[in-house]
Amino acid sequence: MDAARTEAILKAQGWAVAPDGADCWRGTVRSEGASFPTRVRLGADRLEVIVGPLMAAPAGPPDAHRVAALHARALAANATVRMARFALETDGSVVLCVDYPRAHLDDSEVRDALDAASYYAGRWFAQLAEIA
Repeated sequence: MDAARTEAILKAQGWAVAPDGADCWRGTVRSEGASFPTRVRLGADRLEVIVGPLMAAPAGPPDAHRVAALHARALAANATVRMARFALETDGSVVLCVDYPRAHLDDSEVRDALDAASYYAGRWFAQLAEIA
């Protein structure tokens, strides 16, 4: 899999992609009425799809309990999520990561990564928003 093929797949999937450096693109995952900024990167050994922030850190005065609850829920979800994982950014926001090994990566796996990102973003956004 090379950058040209990856970009072609993104465009075929209906993504309005913007290049963001070598082998990297920015776009938007849309799911259940919500849109999320997304970055796709074809690294040396992995295809990475990073949706985020899926949920920004709670706004307003620092509320350690809400932040801790948001983080605990996102990380607990990792036990039930397949092909993806939630991660925490240094600013407290939650991102969703999907990655596939680049070796033997084919078109269907790129599409699966995009589908997983869209599915899990939509599935978990409302639950995380209730906490934040």
